[in-house]
Amino acid sequence: MKKGVLFVGCFSALIIASVSGQIPLSALFNVQSLLLVIGGTALVIFFGFPVQRLHKTYLSVQKIFAENDTETAMTLTPSILHLARVYHYNGALALEKSLRNVGNDFLVFGMNLIIAKYDRSLLQLALSRELQKQLSEKMAQVHLLKTVSKLTPALGMLGTVISLMGVMRIFGQSEAVGESISLALSSTLYGLLLSHILILPIITKLEDKIADWHELQIVIADSVIGIAEGEHPLRLSERLNAYDVYCQLQDVRDAVTADMPITHEPAAITA
Repeated sequence: MKKGVLFVGCFSALIIASVSGQIPLSALFNVQSLLLVIGGTALVIFFGFPVQRLHKTYLSVQKIFAENDTETAMTLTPSILHLARVYHYNGALALEKSLRNVGNDFLVFGMNLIIAKYDRSLLQLALSRELQKQLSEKMAQVHLLKTVSKLTPALGMLGTVISLMGVMRIFGQSEAVGESISLALSSTLYGLLLSHILILPIITKLEDKIADWHELQIVIADSVIGIAEGEHPLRLSERLNAYDVYCQLQDVRDAVTADMPITHEPAAITA
């Protein structure tokens, strides 16, 4: 939330600094132009995109500025190693009970596939399909924002053209013409500002978030394969280290020495 306030503050300061001493601030605010750009953009996206996608895009943009959204492979390492120990020593039944405290949906999805006794090939296929499905949904959100970034300048130009048509009616009145042209160009200004100073930076940050998310899902998918094969937590930590997820020694020690009864031999995935 603080990042969002800071961004808006910098955005406002940039506008004021750029026009200071040249254009009165009152000349920058044209309600009709603002309604045309924002209202027109909202109308197009509401008719062009499903409401569910709009809602998910809004939540994704909100997460960009969330300071507590810090899930990484390092933060998931203790959970992954704990689940590895549970399945390695206690099998699928104990693993199912351990999922209650796991917050990552993709990790839970993979563990449920293990509990359902998917073999390696089917497990890899199911994980790949789920990952591709989620990635497609996220890229659709980026596509929506890119559409908005193209719409706002176009609608701004549309507002300018409409306003210039009105200017032609009062062409003989020099003072009125100058004021009307200033107002006509304000819609183009709003479109450019919304597109290049607001929407495009959000798209860049969202794409970076998706790239980090995709890397995390790959780590989780490989960890699920290792857990399904009954790998010991120490062996699984070596697998994670291949992704530069250097497991802390305490996390490995906790996973290996956890006080947990051994009910049967280590479980292994069926060939």
